[in-house]
Amino acid sequence: MYDLFVLLQEVMRHNHKLLHKNLEPYGLYKGQPKILGLLSHHKALSKKDIAERFKLAMPTVTKTIERLEKNGFVSTFQDSSDKRRTLVKLTDKGREVHDDLISFKKSYAEIIFDGISEEELLQMKSVLEKVKLNVLEYHHEKND
Repeated sequence: MYDLFVLLQEVMRHNHKLLHKNLEPYGLYKGQPKILGLLSHHKALSKKDIAERFKLAMPTVTKTIERLEKNGFVSTFQDSSDKRRTLVKLTDKGREVHDDLISFKKSYAEIIFDGISEEELLQMKSVLEKVKLNVLEYHHEKND
């Protein structure tokens, strides 16, 4: 079982390096694409909504949104119904970058899963979902 754990770590490390390398040309950092993805499904969200969705601290979200706004990927504005709330929305540039990243990930998935049957992929998905639940449960127990 330990060998499988080491293999999984190795796959994750190589995957992380490649995905990070793909973010560099856009000036994006880890965690930013998931915010772009979330915003792509909404007209606008508050920083609080984003923080709650990803279980992030507000200062982390604020800093991330500032960076995304500086690069032109999002814009912020006051909520007209509640001036205390700042809303965040995806810009056209942000949508374009998000779409590019999705396209890359789809192509990358085709490459890394080449030669693996549909049955094997379904089995892998099932096993990884169980591993994810175990990790989340362990993490929850350690943080209680």
